[in-house]
Amino acid sequence: MSGYQFKSDFEACNHLRARNFSLQALCLPTSASDLLLTRGSQSNIIFTGNVDGQIVTLPDVLANCLEVGHEYCIFNDSTSIVTVRNFANDVLVEILAGASCCITLKDNSTPGGVWLGKRTQLSKVLIDTTNVIGVSGDNSQEFLFNYLEIVGIPVKNEIPEGALNCSNLIFTIQYEAIAGTIEVFLDGNKLESGVDFLEAVNLMGFTILLEPNERNRLHSAPKDSERITVRYCRRVIF
Repeated sequence: MSGYQFKSDFEACNHLRARNFSLQALCLPTSASDLLLTRGSQSNIIFTGNVDGQIVTLPDVLANCLEVGHEYCIFNDSTSIVTVRNFANDVLVEILAGASCCITLKDNSTPGGVWLGKRTQLSKVLIDTTNVIGVSGDNSQEFLFNYLEIVGIPVKNEIPEGALNCSNLIFTIQYEAIAGTIEVFLDGNKLESGVDFLEAVNLMGFTILLEPNERNRLHSAPKDSERITVRYCRRVIF
């Protein structure tokens, strides 16, 4: 890494917090056990180690009063498979070594809920290291920076800038996003990227697409009685 070198992980993390980056990651070694998540669990979980049998159980949706859109991202930096299941003990996904999965709640009417998982393949930088926030090591600072540059900083439930006046179709977001990560919700309903909206070329917003003659498509621009929120991964450059 070029540039200023921090004296410790603690100093590096404080520097990022001072720049309004929210660092929330739980790092655990895999074990032959069940990790039961709750509403208060950190949303980003990184597994390291080499022990088989790790299970992650998502929260009781009703008991934890989870809202649609609640999300957990699990990064498997171990050499074993991590199994994710819902509170009803249904297996949702098996995350292979070196891969990750973000799991989002789509229906909260039952204890098990309905979850949708999106898998990604991790870069080499997230493999062959056990160093992460709060874990000391010679390459922990480089790992931290590379990790943030690859996955970005999650931004959730941001209200974009743009008039809700039945005619405006262009909206902007506060930070530059990583390409392909912008998610738009209209009154809680997720819009389809490339169909209902297009990311801006500069990745600082999006444009709503209308198709009045197609069913299940947007027929008019958002109005003031509707609510638009966005989620995306904020681009980080060091």
